[in-house]
Amino acid sequence: MSYYNNNRNQLFTSNSNTLARGKPGGSNIEQSHMLEEENNRMIDDLSDQVGLLKSLSLRIQKDIKDHDVLIGEIDKGFDSTGELLSAAMKKLGSLMNQGGANYFLILTGFIFLLFLGMYFFLRK
Repeated sequence: MSYYNNNRNQLFTSNSNTLARGKPGGSNIEQSHMLEEENNRMIDDLSDQVGLLKSLSLRIQKDIKDHDVLIGEIDKGFDSTGELLSAAMKKLGSLMNQGGANYFLILTGFIFLLFLGMYFFLRK
């Protein structure tokens, strides 16, 4: 950490102060250039990482929008299915209230035979 602080102090102090110290042959200038190049490299790396994060966040946003559309379609499907089921229940309720127990037994038998037929058909 002291290396970083020394380099940082040398970089941000005025050139007249560093030259006045009697350092030989521009080593401070070379060191400043090295620090500048390192800073530029780190800035480029950071810029690349920010670009990756931006593209990732845009892909996540697109996925969220696609999922939102899909959830909306599923919700509409459930609503229409619920309406169909409630209409069927009302019809069955009115059938039971009319004293049509015979019709209910016939309907139950038909549904049982239908499922039994599907079972044997799909089993093959």
